[in-house]
Amino acid sequence: MQELEAFHTGHAGSHVSSIVLFALQGPLLVYLLNAYRDWTFSSGTSAIEDVLCVATPLVLSLTVLSAYLLELFVLLLSVSVLHYFAVKSQRMQRQKRTQEEKFAYDAGGEAAICHFKGINTLVTCVAILAVDFRVFPRQFSKTEFHGVSIMDVGMGLFVVSSALTSRFARQEKSGPAPSLSWLRRASGVFLLGIARVCAVRATNYHEHASEYGLHWNFFLSLAAVWVLAEAAHAVARVPARSALVGVLLAGAHQWLLLQKGVVDFMFSAPRVGFLSANREGLASVSGSLSVYLVGEGLAWACRSGDKAARVRRLATASAASWLIWGCCSACVQETSRRLSNAAYGALALAVAYTVLFAFQLVSTVAPVPRTPVVRLLRAMREHALKVFLAGNVLTGAVNHTVRTLQQGPGAALAMIFGYVLLLSALAYSL
Repeated sequence: MQELEAFHTGHAGSHVSSIVLFALQGPLLVYLLNAYRDWTFSSGTSAIEDVLCVATPLVLSLTVLSAYLLELFVLLLSVSVLHYFAVKSQRMQRQKRTQEEKFAYDAGGEAAICHFKGINTLVTCVAILAVDFRVFPRQFSKTEFHGVSIMDVGMGLFVVSSALTSRFARQEKSGPAPSLSWLRRASGVFLLGIARVCAVRATNYHEHASEYGLHWNFFLSLAAVWVLAEAAHAVARVPARSALVGVLLAGAHQWLLLQKGVVDFMFSAPRVGFLSANREGLASVSGSLSVYLVGEGLAWACRSGDKAARVRRLATASAASWLIWGCCSACVQETSRRLSNAAYGALALAVAYTVLFAFQLVSTVAPVPRTPVVRLLRAMREHALKVFLAGNVLTGAVNHTVRTLQQGPGAALAMIFGYVLLLSALAYSL
């Protein structure tokens, strides 16, 4: 386990372009899958097609084909564009579908949100196992101090996806006092977090302290974000004000990080006492809460209006987020997952809205009779926490039974694909 822990230490990340090139594969794969089903008159419910056409290319892009992200993106984009123009002449006839079909497959941008959340869950689950094998490139692993990587943005994207479908984000006007369903949900995730801490201690499982700390984890951060967000909702009342609260919180968090000695404390202080031992986890709560609140405030961009209006809004949100990320990273503080600073939050929002924009654009321009939600991604979206929990359990089981660092590319891919098939079967069965 010590060898595996050392394997995850000291990484500097990669260029932000690798994140974008990989993230945009999802919308292109969904487009091509629906184009294939339109060409073959498929019913669109084949689990095997979903795994082969969506999950498999993503797994290969994270592993043995990771050095060819640009080439893969260009290939997928070229085939998509060629298909678009090849069937464009039939577009007018294809657009004469009924209003019921339009509602079923568009539904106010829900398809784009569903695909985004499903892809995020799938990739996150693949990454948490693949990262323990040498076939997974180290530049995709979580950074040690500053920098960006595919795994770095995982937490931020999960928070954004949760915000997009929250009860508060869906309401158009302030309503009556919310039910306590959110409290039951947060309590369940909190108990999962406590159970994970106990399981890690009992099994002596490797865990890099700079990820969340000694007694903290993703589940505890997510539960804390949900609880604190409800308190913010009581003050904000409407999503637009919630976004403002998120921006102010991000500013306050960044101001604190700029104070003398704070960064040194975050990066190098001894882990004595609960606060010091779990400083990354506690910082992630503040940073993730600001991202969550801003995500709720901008959720309307994904739903209201027609397709063209949503494309314009998401393009604007994406461009604005990238601009803010560039300014924060260059002029305020370099992007850091461990600090959960303003640049990191802006990066998570920028990647999220870029992918959402791509999914909505695909839905808008796709010259196919229908663009149904991919069943695998819908299942991953609807049962994200259960699938992610199963992924954590399976990852622990693999690491306790297999010396992952000694596995060659073939054996590693076999185990990763077997793992993906198990999670896919679980999601379908749920």
